[in-house]
Amino acid sequence: MYWQPTPTALFEHTVSSPVVDFQFTGSGQAEVIWDFAGLGTSQLLNPSFEFPASGTYPVSLIANNICGSDTVVQNIVIVITGTDHHDLSSLLNYYPNPVDQQLTLQLKGQREFSKVEIFNTMGQVVSKNESCTGASCIIDTKNWIPGNYHLRITSGSSTSVIRVNKI
Repeated sequence: MYWQPTPTALFEHTVSSPVVDFQFTGSGQAEVIWDFAGLGTSQLLNPSFEFPASGTYPVSLIANNICGSDTVVQNIVIVITGTDHHDLSSLLNYYPNPVDQQLTLQLKGQREFSKVEIFNTMGQVVSKNESCTGASCIIDTKNWIPGNYHLRITSGSSTSVIRVNKI
């Protein structure tokens, strides 16, 4: 008969704002599942994750094996300083949300889109540099699988992350 102890979920992290490197320090796991404050997930043992802005983010780790699971949550504090990171949220309109066929993005204040990146809930890039000209952008969402997506929108040195729901 084979005996295996239940897993222990523990981790350490190193912050290089806005990127955090996570190190699994628990034991007995067959698999791990990380959740980065609802912004993405990973099943890597020692992942890295880039947070979108300054703030406190609850990061959870679940360690599983055939005998059970264990969960731990730590609050990760991100402080982005300097002039390289500015939030676009007050200058950005997007609609509809939830989205079905297409998503419209609009920037105010004579801003233009530099880059639009779309991520699924696993943190994987689904698309980059959608066809955006000037201050408006229309994104075709017909072929997206229903669920939540995060868009990182950049204009010059300013960035904003939004979450949209595909129905």
